Amino acid sequence: MHGKDKYSSQMKNEFTISKHLALQCSSVRAAISHTEIGGLSAISLEWAYGTSLSEWTKHFHETGGPLCLTGDNEPNGINYHDKNIILQLAVEISNALAEIHNAGAIHNNLNPSHIIVETNKNGDNMTVKVIGLGSATLLTDLNGISSEIQKDLLSLGSILFEMFTGMCPLKEDFCNDTFSEGEENQSKMLLPQNQLISFLLTRVPLDIAKLILTLMKVEGCTPHFQSTTDVARQLSSMLLNIDPNAPDFDAQTCPSGLKFTPGKLYGRDFHLSKLMDACSRIGTPDGVKMVFVS
Repeated sequence: MHGKDKYSSQMKNEFTISKHLALQCSSVRAAISHTEIGGLSAISLEWAYGTSLSEWTKHFHETGGPLCLTGDNEPNGINYHDKNIILQLAVEISNALAEIHNAGAIHNNLNPSHIIVETNKNGDNMTVKVIGLGSATLLTDLNGISSEIQKDLLSLGSILFEMFTGMCPLKEDFCNDTFSEGEENQSKMLLPQNQLISFLLTRVPLDIAKLILTLMKVEGCTPHFQSTTDVARQLSSMLLNIDPNAPDFDAQTCPSGLKFTPGKLYGRDFHLSKLMDACSRIGTPDGVKMVFVS
């Protein structure tokens, strides 16, 4: 399918999916009309107030200066205020996607430009709308939905990575692309896993880093999430348990204070994920008491 036909097909699909979902999902715009203008399909949808998540993230991180995955600059640790705001928005986005999945639909092309964020005047309340449903699909059998949503969950992990770090987790050639291919090809668009791990662990607290890396299917992070509702529930728990009196996150106090230079793990990058998991369970009832690294 090429050009005009592909465009018309996506417009028709977005109208159909939106019309179905808007009745059940507050995060999806109502479909108003579908017509043709000059031989091209045209649809009218409810207006979504706010700004794209990509613009929101860019603006949010501007005050902290540009971030880079390479070079000599050390990333700044996330503070309580930033963590609280980003977690609030992460919960909203996860709940919005969970609504869509629970209604039997898969987005298939979720990215920061397809999420609209509206903030109230005081800046203490955020709502989201999910757009760009031209590639979405409706499932007739919800019994297999846990496997069907994995692509969306991988996209969600990439989105959370960018929200917390201000950096696109995709290789430079793909940063302006959308995830329109299968899950396997989507994974190939990501930066090397050791780079993702190293940058996250020097930027965000361990519990958040683990959740994001699990969504992004980094080797050693198991088990994978089976539903977006589970993701939203875990993020909500993190938000409720934030300690406002805790010191700001410091990369030097994180287990990733061990510096792993890319290319020096000799093909065993997944060991860092296992180390991260073991360290996070130190002191818990079922966790280890210490971790030896040789």
